[in-house]
Amino acid sequence: MAAIAATFAAAGLVSGTAQAAQSSQSAASCGSGWSFAPEWGASAGHPCWNPAHVNGWVADRKKDGRCVFMRFDWYRNGHMVDSKDTPVVCDHEPRQVFNLKSADPYATWVSWRLQYV
Repeated sequence: MAAIAATFAAAGLVSGTAQAAQSSQSAASCGSGWSFAPEWGASAGHPCWNPAHVNGWVADRKKDGRCVFMRFDWYRNGHMVDSKDTPVVCDHEPRQVFNLKSADPYATWVSWRLQYV
């Protein structure tokens, strides 16, 4: 598994997922989040529920003409209900803080990817 993750990181993709706890369906809550730091970029943050949203930051760690951003896909009942991207950060610009909200406030699953383009 570590070799596969290293291959994706070298190719410019790091990802993860989170699901809302069943007990959080009636109250706002935030789950454990992500922290990625491959040589080309970095991001950290956490998913929150009721309403479904993500908070965090994204950074480009190399001055090489390429850019870094995070993409979030929200799901409910097995169907994608929304997809949003963070601001794009290029060439070692200051990191960008984000707070992205799903169009469906009751989404129960989110996947995320740190991308290097």
